[in-house]
Amino acid sequence: MKFRKKPELVDAVQWNGENLPEVREFVDIDRLFTLPGNIVPIQTSEGPACLSVGYWLVKHARGTFSLYSPANMLKHFETFDFEFDGICGCCGFKEVPVKLMPDEKAYVCNVCLVEKTPQQRMVKYRENLEAKP
Repeated sequence: MKFRKKPELVDAVQWNGENLPEVREFVDIDRLFTLPGNIVPIQTSEGPACLSVGYWLVKHARGTFSLYSPANMLKHFETFDFEFDGICGCCGFKEVPVKLMPDEKAYVCNVCLVEKTPQQRMVKYRENLEAKP
C-alpha cells in the first residue's frame, strides 16, 4: 500500500502478527523472525527497534526504514493509491516523472517543471482532466 507524506511518497506495510513473509519481502531480509508477543526486531534509520502488532514499517525514498504507531501513521501520512501512467499531467507528453503536482495525483516532466509556474501547471493539468473522455 502506498502512502504520501508531504512531500515524500513512501511504501509501508502494517505488521498484523501473521504477515511475516510480507514484511520479509518488504525489507528484503529473509532472516526476520518473531519474538514472544509477536514482536519483530528490525533495524531502522533511528537504530534497532521492535515492530509491534499494529505498527507500520515505512520505507523512505532513500531506502531507510522507520516505525510508526497507527495514530502517528494517520497523523503524518495519507493513503496514496495512484499508478503513474507515464504521461506528464501538464503537457500530456510521455516523460520521466520528476515531481508530483501539488495536492494532485499527477507527475510533471522536466520541461514543464522548468518552464511553467506551479499555477500554470495546475491550470493546464485541470484543463487536461476536463478534456479526457
